[in-house]
Amino acid sequence: MIPLPVLYLLLLLALLFILFYLYKEYVKYKYKGAYFLPTKDIQIKTIIGFLNEYSNKHDFNKDTFKVVDLGSGTGTILIPLIKNGFHTTGFEINGFLYFINYIKLLVLPCTVRAISTLYRRSFWDENFSKYNVIILYGIGYMLKDLQSKLNEDLVKGSIIISVRFPLKEFKLLDEKEGVFFYTI
Repeated sequence: MIPLPVLYLLLLLALLFILFYLYKEYVKYKYKGAYFLPTKDIQIKTIIGFLNEYSNKHDFNKDTFKVVDLGSGTGTILIPLIKNGFHTTGFEINGFLYFINYIKLLVLPCTVRAISTLYRRSFWDENFSKYNVIILYGIGYMLKDLQSKLNEDLVKGSIIISVRFPLKEFKLLDEKEGVFFYTI
């Protein structure tokens, strides 16, 4: 016979798995968004390294990059970009993840924080024409719609950085550590 505390623990774990599944489905159909998965440190270093190399090679100043992180989560990519001098905007629809990201931004010095903006809303209604670097962590079911939106909004020469999921409609510049770099 299974002891009662062990049974409660198993029931709790089963409930957590069910809730996570329902959360994924809710986000998928309600907001056409991806569920939260953290980005690896090596991928963050790869993104920053690529942007620094690209800016040096093409005579860009970091001030000319207007970076948007679609689904910025807890700021795993956004905060290091800000610390490296990139002007960034983040969109996060999940209130809990937005709160964590916001607290991380508050801890930064005012001069660094001044080059960043964070919104708690869906990015689907936004126009991305004012950004020239798009960072996304798209899941398969949303990529087709997202690629169409980016094709409509972005100007020629914009950079799209996709973490873990390749895009088919854009010209591939490079791929390292599961990070795909594209241009329009």
